[in-house]
Amino acid sequence: MDVRNEVERLRTIPDLVDQGTGRVPITIGGQETFWSRGLSADSPRFLQHTINGTQRIHILAPDTVSVGVYDCQGKDIWERRAILCASDQILASLPKKAFIPEIPTAPATAKQLTVVRKVLDLPADEPLPPMSLAAASRLIDRVTIERALAVGLLDDLKRWVKESPTGTGERSAA
Repeated sequence: MDVRNEVERLRTIPDLVDQGTGRVPITIGGQETFWSRGLSADSPRFLQHTINGTQRIHILAPDTVSVGVYDCQGKDIWERRAILCASDQILASLPKKAFIPEIPTAPATAKQLTVVRKVLDLPADEPLPPMSLAAASRLIDRVTIERALAVGLLDDLKRWVKESPTGTGERSAA
């Protein structure tokens, strides 16, 4: 499992600054943005954030010209929001963290470590390596977001891009 491998990798990197955030730069309309990369090699670039209490994900389509926006309506139930093709619309829709190259390094919180244990099914007495806030967030997001991608979200995005008219602009879900 990629997540357990990541925990083992973190054990070898005790300096929280060196753990990295798992973000990669993507240039959109001349503007550099920073996207999450999954633990799985075939995982698309994505940005997850919460807006008005709803979990939202932006997924960079394999064509790297379109971005699919989905909202979570419950456990692994994702609803199409919009497919964005115009760079100005994509940039306007992204969360602020997409424009910040470096996320401050801080230790993971006790709450995050509890969630990491839960999503990995680790017993309370099994030691976790020292983790940065960013590394713990990455583990949690990857378990939840990559699972959603694996159970059909990426395939849905590919179909949605194919169905969308060519050109630039935005197409909202019906």
